[in-house]
Amino acid sequence: MAKLSLSFKGRPIAVHHFDESSGIITIGRDSTCTLVIDSLAIAPIHAKIIASPSGNQIIAMANEAPTLVNNHPITEQLLSHGDIIQLGKHTLTFAEDGQTFGPLTTTTTAVKSRIFKPPSTAPNINTQHNDRAGLNGISDEELAAVEQQSQLKTCVQVVNGNHFGKVISIEGGLTRLGVVGLASAAIARRKDGYFLSHLEGSKPPCINGVSIKEHSQQLFDGDNIQIGNVRMIFHHRRSTTPSQIAVDG
Repeated sequence: MAKLSLSFKGRPIAVHHFDESSGIITIGRDSTCTLVIDSLAIAPIHAKIIASPSGNQIIAMANEAPTLVNNHPITEQLLSHGDIIQLGKHTLTFAEDGQTFGPLTTTTTAVKSRIFKPPSTAPNINTQHNDRAGLNGISDEELAAVEQQSQLKTCVQVVNGNHFGKVISIEGGLTRLGVVGLASAAIARRKDGYFLSHLEGSKPPCINGVSIKEHSQQLFDGDNIQIGNVRMIFHHRRSTTPSQIAVDG
């Protein structure tokens, strides 16, 4: 069994489960698609996934609307556990249910973790299964309203595995992320922004698919971070000014 976890700007929307007997899974704006995304940025039939015992292959179907896997444009590609498919401002995280990773842990008291829940005034979004009921009729504007009302500070949101949807606020001068003893990194807040650094583990973290090696690298809103097997998106909420950062940090 495999699943596609749909998000809009890092906010979980729905999860679509399928297996090798599912055949062809179509993704797009058209109501006949297996997985419908109601957005003008999405083509009527944007992409399709061919599920088979030998693997799950994604094929781009729209020349005018690119399909990216892990930030790289593709025409077709065999999917692997943890791959992030980007369609406009939406992302689909591919996961094989049998794959797991250790719990995401933090080692500073400044970090608070929570699962994002839409406010009571937000549209009714199905976050469990997608039989098209949780997606039809939800526009980009309504999803943007959910994001605005959430009032999150600068944070990272996990987009794969058992911790999918977990939001971790980036507060204080230094926030440690990862699994102690296996793979961990730190996000430091400086006067000129937020920077990611490698702490432990044989493989340094990646930003947008590129290893930071042993250097500190600045983060920008929407960056994809990978620490070990854990993938997350960095969200920079510009609620503080540089002068405030200098005082607080």
